[in-house]
Amino acid sequence: MRLNPDGSLKSFEVVNPGDQQAEIAHIRQVVERAVPFSAFPPDLRRSAASLGMTICILPPGADGGGFGFSRLPPGRSC
Repeated sequence: MRLNPDGSLKSFEVVNPGDQQAEIAHIRQVVERAVPFSAFPPDLRRSAASLGMTICILPPGADGGGFGFSRLPPGRSC
């Protein structure tokens, strides 16, 4: 997901969809309902054309926790 400096959604790209179409659709709906996000602070707005965020969808229990959203441990990527 990439945001414009004004907080609007610039892009939403699925990198590795696998067989998680329902989960991807849910995340896309959550993101679309959340926009617009807060605009970038003035100092960041002057230096960044956009802000990228990666959302990883993992099967329940794959991250050692329960269902829901959590941060990945240091050194681990999607």
